[in-house]
Amino acid sequence: MSLSVEKLLHLLEEDRSKREDQAARKPSTVLQKNVQEVWQKHGVLAPLQGSWKRPIPDHLYQCSLSAPQTTLATLSSLPRSIRSRLPQAKQKDEVVEVPLAYIQIDEEGTEGGDPMAAGAKKRQLGGNLSNKLSEYTRGVSGQCRPFRAGGLGTDETTAASEEIDSFLSQQAVKDALEVLEKGSEASWKDGTIIKAPPGVDFKVGLSWDDVHGKPKDDNPAQEPEEPFVEDSEQPKIDLLVDHSEEPDSWAEPPIGAAQATSFGTTTLWTAQDFLDDDSLFGSSDGGDSDSDEIVVKKKGKKPLKDMFDDSSDSDEDGGNEDEQVDETQDSIPPPQAEDNDSNPAEVSTDAGEVDELLLELSLPESGDLDKKQKTSVADNNNPLELAERQSRDQQDSTRKSWANTKLLPIDDINAWIPNPAMTFPFALDGFQQQAIVRLERNESVFVAAHTSAGKTVVAEYAVALARQRATRCIYTSPIKALSNQKFRDFSLKFGAENVGLITGDMQINADDSSCIIMTTEILRSMLYRGADLIRDIEWVIFDEVHYINDTERGVVWEEVIIMLPAYVNLVFLSATTPNTIDFSDWIGRTKRKPVHVVRTDYRPVPLSHHIWAGLKLHKILEGKGGFLEKGYAEAATALLPSSAKDSGKKGSGQKPKPTGRQPTGSKQLAWQAQGSKQNWMSLVRYLDRELLTPTVVFSFSKKKCEEISGMLRSLDLNTAAERGLVKGFTLQTRARLSELDSKLPQVLTLCEMVERGIGVHHGGLLPILKEMVEILFSRNLIKVLFATETFAMGVNMPARSVVFNSIRKHDGTQFRTLQPGEYVQMAGRAGRRGLDTVGTVILCAFGTEPPPMPQLRNMLTGQSTLLKSQFRLTYNMILNLLRVEEMSVESMIKRSFSEFAAQRALTANEYPKLLARGTHTLKKLDEAFQADTELRIGLEDVEPYFAICSELLSANNKLLSRVMEATTGSGEGVLQPGRLVLVTAARKLNLVRAPALVLRVSGRKPGTKEQSTIICLALLPESYVSSADDAVNDLKGSKMPAKVGYIGSAERRYFHICEVGLGEVFAVTSTKHKIEVKELLNDGPGKSQGDNRGFFAAAPSVGRKAEPGDPFAGMKSLGAARGKTSESADSFGRPSRTGQGIDEAMKYLVAAEEKEREVGNPIMDLKDCSRCGGDAIEFHQLYDHIADLLDQVRSFASHRHPGLERVYTPFERKETLRNKVDALRHLLSNESLNLFPDFLQRKQVLMKLGYVDENETVCVKGRVACEVNTCDELIATELVFEGILNDLEPPEIVAALSSLVFQEKNNEDLDVELPETLRACCTQMKLIAKNLGVLQKACGLEIDPLEYCDNSLKFGLVHVVYEWALGVPFAKICELTLVQEGSIVRCMTRLDELCREIRNCSRVVGNPSLYRKMEICSVSIKRDIVFASSLYVS
Repeated sequence: MSLSVEKLLHLLEEDRSKREDQAARKPSTVLQKNVQEVWQKHGVLAPLQGSWKRPIPDHLYQCSLSAPQTTLATLSSLPRSIRSRLPQAKQKDEVVEVPLAYIQIDEEGTEGGDPMAAGAKKRQLGGNLSNKLSEYTRGVSGQCRPFRAGGLGTDETTAASEEIDSFLSQQAVKDALEVLEKGSEASWKDGTIIKAPPGVDFKVGLSWDDVHGKPKDDNPAQEPEEPFVEDSEQPKIDLLVDHSEEPDSWAEPPIGAAQATSFGTTTLWTAQDFLDDDSLFGSSDGGDSDSDEIVVKKKGKKPLKDMFDDSSDSDEDGGNEDEQVDETQDSIPPPQAEDNDSNPAEVSTDAGEVDELLLELSLPESGDLDKKQKTSVADNNNPLELAERQSRDQQDSTRKSWANTKLLPIDDINAWIPNPAMTFPFALDGFQQQAIVRLERNESVFVAAHTSAGKTVVAEYAVALARQRATRCIYTSPIKALSNQKFRDFSLKFGAENVGLITGDMQINADDSSCIIMTTEILRSMLYRGADLIRDIEWVIFDEVHYINDTERGVVWEEVIIMLPAYVNLVFLSATTPNTIDFSDWIGRTKRKPVHVVRTDYRPVPLSHHIWAGLKLHKILEGKGGFLEKGYAEAATALLPSSAKDSGKKGSGQKPKPTGRQPTGSKQLAWQAQGSKQNWMSLVRYLDRELLTPTVVFSFSKKKCEEISGMLRSLDLNTAAERGLVKGFTLQTRARLSELDSKLPQVLTLCEMVERGIGVHHGGLLPILKEMVEILFSRNLIKVLFATETFAMGVNMPARSVVFNSIRKHDGTQFRTLQPGEYVQMAGRAGRRGLDTVGTVILCAFGTEPPPMPQLRNMLTGQSTLLKSQFRLTYNMILNLLRVEEMSVESMIKRSFSEFAAQRALTANEYPKLLARGTHTLKKLDEAFQADTELRIGLEDVEPYFAICSELLSANNKLLSRVMEATTGSGEGVLQPGRLVLVTAARKLNLVRAPALVLRVSGRKPGTKEQSTIICLALLPESYVSSADDAVNDLKGSKMPAKVGYIGSAERRYFHICEVGLGEVFAVTSTKHKIEVKELLNDGPGKSQGDNRGFFAAAPSVGRKAEPGDPFAGMKSLGAARGKTSESADSFGRPSRTGQGIDEAMKYLVAAEEKEREVGNPIMDLKDCSRCGGDAIEFHQLYDHIADLLDQVRSFASHRHPGLERVYTPFERKETLRNKVDALRHLLSNESLNLFPDFLQRKQVLMKLGYVDENETVCVKGRVACEVNTCDELIATELVFEGILNDLEPPEIVAALSSLVFQEKNNEDLDVELPETLRACCTQMKLIAKNLGVLQKACGLEIDPLEYCDNSLKFGLVHVVYEWALGVPFAKICELTLVQEGSIVRCMTRLDELCREIRNCSRVVGNPSLYRKMEICSVSIKRDIVFASSLYVS
């Protein structure tokens, strides 16, 4: 097929005009027809009448996911070998259809091949993990490579194969060699190399405006002959027009050497560095890549200025997603290191501008992260505009906030969603409507609401939306029990065939269902494996997001969020947290898409909080009101003994008032007393009598739950009918078990208990019994349920009231009071929507006093727990990331929530731009300094001189700071007025080893980081020339005393009253000059600090109204009493000696300057100051070091040069800039990451163990470790490679492996009745763990080898698992240990997962014997009650 460019453009223009005329007559009908045509092309049935207004999925407007077979290109742009295959094309400017197989390289490195096979080689999400992570992190299918027609090189093509392609001509090879010499960017500018735009991916279809053009009324200035470019003034890249005969058009490259991507009629300029770099926020390596482009946002058509111009520093983008719609993305040109020589004006070396740049590097702009510009943008559901806006958002690298809190003006949700995916039998709340409309617009949402507020409605709508669009949805939960509950609920709502479940031991409808429920760990494993299931996912729902605070498992959530593909929309459901905006902003920056935050404090059923004291309730908080101290006092009074109450009545009649202090010692136990049987009987009867059941009683101990429930054996809270229903359900549950298992003590006890309406729920119960209790409680057949806090994570389990047995819990480290977020999460279970008007929360007080008021107040009204990152590096994560090239470990760290604040600050402060400016300014300063080498006669050693001076200034700063901190006043005479010091403040004051007299010392303010400063009279250099702004006084001090900053003259030299820091003191001499400070320095009103007046500094000034008790009240100064004196007289009316004093001081300073040049002024011995504090030995060493440095400095010729400041000042400016640039480069590098040292240490461990070689290539041992996720991967891998498991029998293997998954503390030692081989294996495992701990500690990790061994291996269930694997009944093995039944089953479940992982490890290393043994191990433990089917699933 061949077609001239002119003909093609004419046809496109004709088609666009025709469509515009049709749209003017029948806009709605034409648009509906066009949408239906697009759907039909993709095999989608036409929608019902009117449903076309719904937002249409982005993928329906794109080409199929499989790669196309052909592409369009001009004939002249193709290599000669390809043109020879197209005999039908004759003219060079013809557009021809070329099979992609002709211009792609196959896996063997040769071009050509079967066109159909080549086109189908790669799918968008197919292939290995490397391809997937490339798409996850970059959002494109691959990098376009040079030296290809149109840049269509494949990802697998190596650099070597590109240089030796046979079809390239000799000229092309020559050009390639020139590119290697000049650099890719310079070659791109002169036209030697042409890259295809990185934003253009031929696997993504064209947008609506790409095909039909933009309507004329939207852009009247657009010329008809340029239908694909918006701004004719900007450089263009026309993919259809042959530029081979227009060499002048490429003389000026596009702005910033960036590539243009056309989305509609808006040209987006994309910085290539953003795609090449692993950094989340663009280039952060400080110039490692060829192009240092910095992408910024600008409006309109303002011309771009040079990046070193200060006027280009402005950033006008806002934090709201909607205001980005009308903006175009421009790229500031990167600094061209090789081209700067030809145009030196690009970087100014003026001292003032360099100082301004230093100020920017020292105090960068804060960025005003919370400032948002308000822009009026129409909200609509047009699918074309939404798709293109989302595409622009993903290209935006300068957006300051990706969390959008703007609410849509929803008056009638039916107008926004004419054809909803599902309807609800109740009216939706406002936050639910906002979230659902966002879902219809294909946008990610974060819903933060209280427990039982209705967040599940949003998740259900996302599932229905995926079902309607024939895509898939993943629902993730933090725990397996919650996954089973959700599977039951969704199956009842959407049908069992439409809901799937994936757990560690089962898969249900995983291939065909539209919604799949799984834990977050399983989703992470699927992402690392590159499962094909991910390709069809449109929505991922994260429930209970606040679980990210979990220390052990929180890191999994961050891994999953980072690795999910960019096209997947995310739904987050969480309790209310203070930093929801920050967390959403992190998600948006990570995924390059806005996250719309929907928050609400609305609680459908308000809560009422009470203290149970004296057999009655005392209200302490109602709804959103304040803490009721009256109710607290009544509760405290009710808990007093009878004798105390009587004495209070007989006395003053005043009630004892609680102090509210934190109790200590034995008094602390007074409010922590546990209730007796009588206490609990009274409370439960009260709840039953006042109709406050069903009730959940939270107790933070499994043993306590069992104990309290045992106290209520005589209570029966169910009616006869309810007992019959419970009896029938318990019989059905027990029927699932074997005869022996159904008679287990725990089963019999709990079944009898639930018949009376009392239940227990904790981790020690068998899983099937926990499910039985949950189902009975949801049916209101259990009236009082004693549970641990894990029950608060259950779904749809509301109660009428919630009781707290205690407000203290053990968090694994210590006992502490409940945090406000934990309390709200559990208390939120009170109140059933539609059934209760208020939810009752009761705090039990069984002691002699209630809990302390401060603790209660904070728990009830304090701030909720912040979402905190628990991200940490694991060996499994490092090895998985080292196996791929596209995502590095450093990239994963940068994208983590823990690094979010630092990375956001880098973006907000435009650090990359400042670094580029500083780098090129520094280069110019170096060049200017080298050019003046011949003019520096006598100053040739200024470079080493400056280095020693810098070290001397730093040492003096440290020494004087210790003197000032250890003493009072002026440092015990060290810096007294009149002390001669040498000052070096070249860039600040143009002073270099200048003599100065101390006038006053201002001490550091207590509690601040401000350093002490010195106000001194400094001698300016001979080269100083006064200016009109200096206000120089030539009349010998007639304006003295003067304020700080005054410049005057005396004795034919200039002086400066200035303020310097301790770090600018070059030396402290032992000489002093007698001066009158008050004749030289005028502190001015309000400056009394450090004026050395002692007690009289507090004297009130004349005319000031004395405060009560002021000893100076009514007193007047002598001067005021005698009248106003003249400037030439002192306070006693005598002639002023200021002129004479300044002359003497200047003579002294000039003499000191000459002496310093010749022999040097004697320095003061500061060793005696060490007695005032600090380590005397260290102080003396520091002083001796300063003396040595001073001797070295005085040995340089530069020190004696009279014009030293003329060279020293610019050199100091240059070196200061160098230090700041180096510091900023470090800040932008990977070394500044908090976890980077930990990564290097762990990588060193992996190298020493042979998991990774010196090239960071994952070896076989590393691949084996990647298979282990259930336990410590290092220990498991060493077990496999050392062959410890090879000689064991399957029961012995599974028993030994149980030590890796058992988590509870247990003091039981290894049973002596175990086989000798099993005991020897356990001993070897201990030795391996200790050796690994020693190695990790040697590599720098903070690990105690013994503690590491104890935490990794727990042998408490070895004998139990061994007996179970031999076939012993469950009732018998329970007699062998004190561990509860539920913990045993949980260990067995994890052990089964570990057996499968070890089986996979044996397959990787090629050990068929161990492979078969591990299969036998899995079969031996998967039986009876341990793996009984879930009540939710079957």
